[in-house]
Parts: sequence; structure tokens; C-alpha cells
Amino acid sequence: MARLLQLFHESNLTVTFGAEHEYLLCLDARDTVIGGLFYRQVGPDRVYMEKVMVGRKHRGKGVSDGLMRVFIRRLRSRGHRRLETGFFQPEYLRRFGFRTDPTSGGLVRDLQADLFPF
Repeated sequence: MARLLQLFHESNLTVTFGAEHEYLLCLDARDTVIGGLFYRQVGPDRVYMEKVMVGRKHRGKGVSDGLMRVFIRRLRSRGHRRLETGFFQPEYLRRFGFRTDPTSGGLVRDLQADLFPF
């Protein structure tokens, strides 16, 4: 977790990890953390993704796309129905089926909708 936190700080993003958070990490061939995301459950079938991060030298290689695909598959397999997040990188997240939702104050994705072959 320390390496993921360091990646956020290197990009000047202040984040706070808490006991309520779960993490999905991306490792390179040497088992070094090169990216990840963290999230928390906010309801029986709802999850809130705090942020996703990929180290600078690994950007543009599909790492974050892979993280998002794995993340969405895992949430679906656990029975979650809705993924929410803030407005961090909205153009990027729209590619994965996120949309604005006035009731949430951020972006949401219906996890049961088969928008993409994840």
C-alpha cells in the first residue's frame, strides 16, 4: 500500500487510505506496484471508487484500462450493481460506461448493464 500511496503523491494527488478501503493493485514482472485503485462499499450493492493511478513511466500502455476491466469484472462477480466515483478524469471514465447522475453528485456506472465485454 505504501508504494501505491507514493504513486499518488508523486502525481501531487493527496489521498487518505482508511480501514474501510479495499485495493486493486497492478504489479510488473518484478512484483513492483506500478498502479492501482482504491474503493469502499457504500451500500449493499454499491461501491465508491476513490481514485485510480498508474505510475508515470507506465502510462499510455493500457495499464489503467486493464485495472478498470478487472475491477468491473470483480465487482460484478460479487453482486454489486452500481459503481460510483467523483469527477476525477470524467472523459476517461466515460469510456467505461460512466455517466453523470444528479442523485449521486458524481459519475456512476450500472454494473449490470452489459456495455462492454469485460
